[in-house]
Amino acid sequence: MMAFSNPYSPINTQVQLPHTGPIVGGLTEGKQIQIQGILQEHPQANGFSVNLCCGPKMEPDCALHFNPRLNQGCIVRNTMIGGGWGGEEREGGMPIAKGKVFEIIIMATSSAYQVAVNGVHFTSFKHRIPMARVQYLIIDGHYLKINFIKFEGGMNDVPAPAGMAPGYNQPPGYGFAPGPVPPPYTYSPGGFAQPHAVAKPPASVGGGDALYNPQIPLMQKIPGKMQPNKMIYISGVPHPGAKRFSINLLTAPHGESDYSFHFDVRVNYGGVQKVVVRNTRKQGTWGDEERKASHFPFAPSTNFDMIIMATQNSFKVAVNNAHFIEYAYRMPLKHIDTLNIDGDVRIHSLRFQ
Repeated sequence: MMAFSNPYSPINTQVQLPHTGPIVGGLTEGKQIQIQGILQEHPQANGFSVNLCCGPKMEPDCALHFNPRLNQGCIVRNTMIGGGWGGEEREGGMPIAKGKVFEIIIMATSSAYQVAVNGVHFTSFKHRIPMARVQYLIIDGHYLKINFIKFEGGMNDVPAPAGMAPGYNQPPGYGFAPGPVPPPYTYSPGGFAQPHAVAKPPASVGGGDALYNPQIPLMQKIPGKMQPNKMIYISGVPHPGAKRFSINLLTAPHGESDYSFHFDVRVNYGGVQKVVVRNTRKQGTWGDEERKASHFPFAPSTNFDMIIMATQNSFKVAVNNAHFIEYAYRMPLKHIDTLNIDGDVRIHSLRFQ
């Protein structure tokens, strides 16, 4: 079994809250901290905080306190020095909403922290404590789930030992080596173009797109079609009373033609519970189903993170950092050009790499 092992992009996908962890490689000019998460739709889900601190506790010195307060409609920024808070900064509004995936990128520059939220520049917060003193990232909040924390760049980026990110326990291994999670956005002070909730990250394998909170059913073109080593990252949650949803890779032309890979999650459908059916439909005719799996990784109202990776001979699927199934090709990979998602599921984010 293999786990993420890119030493230049240390990542933590096993985030328990409250979270306290060292900043991988230290905080230097050009370092980016990427945080993806979701605040649950709960009456008491009023906010959370992301903090860059000099030690493993907020006190006595916290260089950046980034505190979204949904009940006040603002994000408060501040610094604590010697146990006392400085002057707050509150302008900018509230770009974070309950029940929707958010991404925060904090980039350290020589004079300030540049912060982007959901692909758009949000604020510049000038240093009040020397950047070299900052060593820890602290995240806390009620009804908050963090999907991943990723560190990238920096003038003095020191590689971690292969397969490990300093300060973090190694996450459970995949049954294949899928590479890093979706690449971060390239930060620019002018912000990110993000029309209609779609943001375009830097070119990756297949020139991927990122899509947030798409409508279901979804028909999404696959950039460059499927090819060996292409990966599809899907983060979502089945509806509270979910019975069934499916993820399908289609071959043109569409309609009643070919499903190269049908991944049908049956939570409780037609007398069948906790089964994922895999199949192929060619010229309108279904083939033999595959149902065998070691476990069932989906549950109503429970977030999942899924990767579909194309190899030379099969699709390999990982769910929640664990290898789930392998499905041998029954149709040519190169003809697959569309991803379809339908059923009782909400998709937070989707990305191709």
